[in-house]
Amino acid sequence: MKRLISLAFALLVLTALPLRAQEMTAFAITVHADALDAAFWAEQMRQADLLFAPANVRFVQSGEVRTGDAVGPIDDRDARDRLAQLVEMTRGGEPSRIHVFVTPRLSDVDAPGERGGVHWRFRRQRRVHYIILSDHTWPTTLAHELGHYFGNPHSPTPNNIMSYTRDGTTPPFFDAQQIRRIGTHRARFVRAGVERLPLLEQP
Repeated sequence: MKRLISLAFALLVLTALPLRAQEMTAFAITVHADALDAAFWAEQMRQADLLFAPANVRFVQSGEVRTGDAVGPIDDRDARDRLAQLVEMTRGGEPSRIHVFVTPRLSDVDAPGERGGVHWRFRRQRRVHYIILSDHTWPTTLAHELGHYFGNPHSPTPNNIMSYTRDGTTPPFFDAQQIRRIGTHRARFVRAGVERLPLLEQP
């Protein structure tokens, strides 16, 4: 009888594993902006959810949009670093939530011109990291920068979300290795206490 109970328990555990693997984790995002176009932000979030869905990750805006934060134009490394004062850290050594700063101008600090977005690490404490977006960038820029946030480097593969090359033949995507890397960082963020929120609606 004990053996039958043990076998039944083992079968139950094995049956439950795929269900646990399919659970979606929704991470909290706080967005900072002087003014924010609702349609622009909604599309950025929609694209991020769509692209991260294969990794069982979604994003939920935490609380109200922080309009009025003095983000302003971001023209150099010092301006990027100054945003770190608004990022609270967990005891596990990660930002307590994902912070996104939306600016009317994000200058490229390595070459003349502007950038659509950047995943930035505070130079004096590199565990403090966040995303900065131009308010007139492409709809998938947030997803690209979140890809960096979750540990992915740039990709040489055309149409990959981590690539700068798009030919329009396929929608942007994460490959299997990138999805595994997102899963690794997802688990690390959860262990560190990064804020997660309930899913109010299914994708």
